[in-house]
Amino acid sequence: PVFALAGSAHGTRAGTSVALPKSPWVHPGEKIATAAGARLDLMLVPGVLVEMAGETEIEIEQLRLARDGNESINPMTSREAKIRLRRGTLIGAVGQSQKRSKMVVQTNAGTLTAFGLRTFRIEADETRTRIMSVRGKAIFEPANGGALVRVEAGYFAEWPASPAKPQAALSDPGAQAEVTEILRTEKRLFHLQEQFGFSFVPWLP
Repeated sequence: PVFALAGSAHGTRAGTSVALPKSPWVHPGEKIATAAGARLDLMLVPGVLVEMAGETEIEIEQLRLARDGNESINPMTSREAKIRLRRGTLIGAVGQSQKRSKMVVQTNAGTLTAFGLRTFRIEADETRTRIMSVRGKAIFEPANGGALVRVEAGYFAEWPASPAKPQAALSDPGAQAEVTEILRTEKRLFHLQEQFGFSFVPWLP
């Protein structure tokens, strides 16, 4: 669902575009875009949260909750979200859980994968992708088939680059400020999730 929206944003599903108010459910196959200066906070699945900056567009490719067949004892075995970042900037936060949690973000330059207890910022356009990791390790698989790149907490990396070697945020005052901003956003996202509660219902097909 949509936790919070500052400015304007719209979603497109089955060829129909509608403005996004607070609290509607998001769906696999839906495209979401924010206007300039906007900010949109989303829960893709419980514990997998996203803040979209202005002029950002994503497509939700997959939302998955796996159950073990005995909902009263162990109702959820995994929580996974897969999106495509077409342009712009987003912050992703994957919470800690006893169950498997995973977020996948695809860009033209490659694919980022983040498991539980990971927080990162990713920005992309048609030719460039940049990742900043502030909690846990983000794994990036370049689209050109190059070696996997592990971006540890406190490091950032950009593609294309030669070589795509993560750099420490401590070496860049601008990057240090970015880390502070991301951590502040992480705190807000999980606070919003607590306010919203876990009255999550499966999305309609």
